[in-house]
Amino acid sequence: MDNLNRLVWPDTGRVFAVWAMIMLHVTGADWHDLPTNTSDWAWLTVWTGLVRWCVPVFFMISGFLFLSGPASGKPFSKILTQNLLRLLTALTFWGAFYTLYFNPPSEPFSMAGLWAGIKSFGIDWYSGKLHYHLWFLYAIAGLYLIIPLLRPLVNEGNKSIRYYLLGAAFYFSFIQHFIYWGLGINSAFQVPELSVWLFYFLLGNELAQVNLTNRMIPVIILLLSVGFGLVIWPTWYYNQPPHQWEEYFIGNKSIGVALSSMGVFLTVRLFISQIPANGKLARFFLFMAPLSFGIYLVHEFFLQMLFHNYIRIKDLGNPLLNAPFIGLLTFVLSAFSVWVLRKIPVFKKYFL
Repeated sequence: MDNLNRLVWPDTGRVFAVWAMIMLHVTGADWHDLPTNTSDWAWLTVWTGLVRWCVPVFFMISGFLFLSGPASGKPFSKILTQNLLRLLTALTFWGAFYTLYFNPPSEPFSMAGLWAGIKSFGIDWYSGKLHYHLWFLYAIAGLYLIIPLLRPLVNEGNKSIRYYLLGAAFYFSFIQHFIYWGLGINSAFQVPELSVWLFYFLLGNELAQVNLTNRMIPVIILLLSVGFGLVIWPTWYYNQPPHQWEEYFIGNKSIGVALSSMGVFLTVRLFISQIPANGKLARFFLFMAPLSFGIYLVHEFFLQMLFHNYIRIKDLGNPLLNAPFIGLLTFVLSAFSVWVLRKIPVFKKYFL
């Protein structure tokens, strides 16, 4: 795989992942509201199960890029002054934007009111209580800060330590969560630093080193089929009356989501790496990839605009067709707005 193709497949993965994330928010808006014994709810469950890999794949791609990929040689000082700074400025700008959008001031302007608003926003910013979809920025920022600790584990080639850390993160994120779901027993042995996001961050780097050939296709198909099966069917089954509301199987700590995320990651690696590096498809994904971060930030604005105009599943019905329609419409509107806003240098550098 040449250097250019090493850039195409991660960029393609990010484009797919941001569309899947929009689909997740489209389906999630009504998934909790519709009766679980209806066909509409069943189709929403299928769609939400098919896109649950989106956030894990974001972390997996970042893990590859910064631990052994194109950004692996980037000095930590530049990660702080470029990547982390951009995250924090984007978090501040869009956090303020969504705070004002969803909670506009109800009183006339005054300096006292302004100061109280700034103080309240600062507390929410620090405590992570800004608009719900901005949580991702906090998580990825934390991983950026420990990159200097993770790189030696990768660069020194000590596989036993790498696998131990990956296994420990898997245990504390997945196994303990499964035991708690199945038996109701919560372990007192907790290591919060070995989070599910660290697991996916490390897993992406490991899977990027796998020697992929067409002989791996049956393995990928198995990962996808078992993974999606373990997400969709149990979620449908355990939410049918008389069962209580159950979201374990669609969570990021479920085995099904982990397997399907691995399958999607390897699928993108295998097939996108085989497309011509100078072809139209590769150029399209390389054009779209820089917009993906901005699409993630602004899509909620357009999604709420559509919802307020009754363009949502519970109003249109037929989730099988309307869910991807709303997702694609939101994606296009977001991508175009980000493309325009990135013409403004300060937006391109700090906010998108």
